[in-house]
Formats: sequence, structure tokens, C-alpha cells
Amino acid sequence: MYALQGPSFNHLMILFKGITPKASSDAPIIPPPTLDIDPPPSPEELVPVLTALNGHLQNLHRALPPRTAFVIFTGHSDPRKMALLNARRTAFETAYREGKSVEEMNGEMGLRWTAADARDLEDAVDFARRGLLFLGIKQ
Repeated sequence: MYALQGPSFNHLMILFKGITPKASSDAPIIPPPTLDIDPPPSPEELVPVLTALNGHLQNLHRALPPRTAFVIFTGHSDPRKMALLNARRTAFETAYREGKSVEEMNGEMGLRWTAADARDLEDAVDFARRGLLFLGIKQ
């Protein structure tokens, strides 16, 4: 959190970081070359997280003085598919640079990278860049 004050304005920025689980240090650096993505959390898992977030936002909104802009920016959409595709591409390119044959990469290593995969990665990057903005003025 940081605050900035000027002659005619106040600026306060708060980052909520308790919503996205952190990556484990035990996780492999390059995931297996698959696009299986875990399903979204169940409503039972989301309810306590969203309830806590809602409470934080209500407390923050209550503390704002009148005529204050209240801005919430989500940052980005789900980047997991992009990360998996990027890891697959990196693993393929690394194996290619190491001189592995196409048969070795497709067979025992299970690596492949096609033009369709490249298009999927472009779409996933575009999707991951999307975010939401909520803007309000406290009365």
C-alpha cells in the first residue's frame, strides 16, 4: 500500500494479494506437454475467498471521503493456458537446439510444436492480457 498527497488530491493504492494461490517450489519448472488445465474452483471453495474480498472492499469504500474515485482493476485474465503453451514451446525449442531429431521429440519425449499450437499461444496471450475495470465515485 502506498499513499501520495498533492496540493489538491490524495492518492491511495492497495494491492490485495491473498486471492491467487502461490506457486509451489516443488512444482516442475517445465510442466508436462499437455493442455489439461484444472477446472475452476467450486462455489464452495470460492465463497469464503469472495466473502473476505467483499468485506475488504466494503471496509475500504466506507473509509473513503465523499467525492472520491474508487477504482478496481483486475490486472489480467487466467494465464494458465498461456503459461502451459509457452512452456511446451520452450521445451520443444530447447530440444531442437540440442539437436534432438523429430522422431525423438515426438516419440520418447512427447514434444511437438505446430502452427496450430503457435496460433493457440497467440490467442491465449491475447486472452490473458484482458482485465476488468470497475470505477465508481463515492457519494
